[in-house]
Amino acid sequence: GYGDAEAFDLIEAYAGDAVAMYTMSRRLNEQGSTSMAARAGQRLLRVLNTNPNAGLPKALLSLSYPAAFGPLVQEHAEANNVSPLLLLAFIRQESFFDPRAVSPVGALGLTQVLPTTGASLASALDVDDFHESQLLHADLNLRFGARYMADQLDKFNDEVFVAFAAYNAGPNAATRWREASGND
Repeated sequence: GYGDAEAFDLIEAYAGDAVAMYTMSRRLNEQGSTSMAARAGQRLLRVLNTNPNAGLPKALLSLSYPAAFGPLVQEHAEANNVSPLLLLAFIRQESFFDPRAVSPVGALGLTQVLPTTGASLASALDVDDFHESQLLHADLNLRFGARYMADQLDKFNDEVFVAFAAYNAGPNAATRWREASGND
C-alpha cells in the first residue's frame, strides 16, 4: 500500500493521466485511503475537463465525491436534523475526508473543530474527560461537527452560506457579514 505522502507524490506525478488517476483512485479506495482516493478522483475529473453535473456515471463521480464515513455521517447528521449530504459536502471541503486533518489555525479532524469549540461542545453534550486529541477520531468529530453545524443553521435560519461562515469564522463575524450583504 501507499502512505499518504507517497500517494500525494504519485497523484502529482501522473495528474494529467486519466487512466492513472482512475486506477490510483480505485486502488487507494480499496486500501481505505479515502482522502487520497478522493484527491485522485478529483484530479481525474479535472483531466476529463467536464462538469460533475454533466451526467457523469455515478461510479466515476463517487471517486471524487465518496460517501465516506457513511454510517457515522448518517447517524450524526440525522441526530441533529442536518442533511447527511450537506455534512458530506462540508467534510469534503473542510478536510477532504482526512480524520487527521489539522488546519493552520488548529482546527482538527473531519469537520475541522477548534479545540475551544470542542471543549464547549463536550460540555454541552456531556462528554467527560474531553481532550482535543479526541477530535481526530471520526465518530466524536462528526458528532461535534454535526451539532455545531445544526447550531449555526438554527441561529441563521437555515441560510447555509451564512451558517457555514459562522462555523468557520464565528457567529459574530457571520452576523456582521450577513447585515452588510443586504439581500445578497
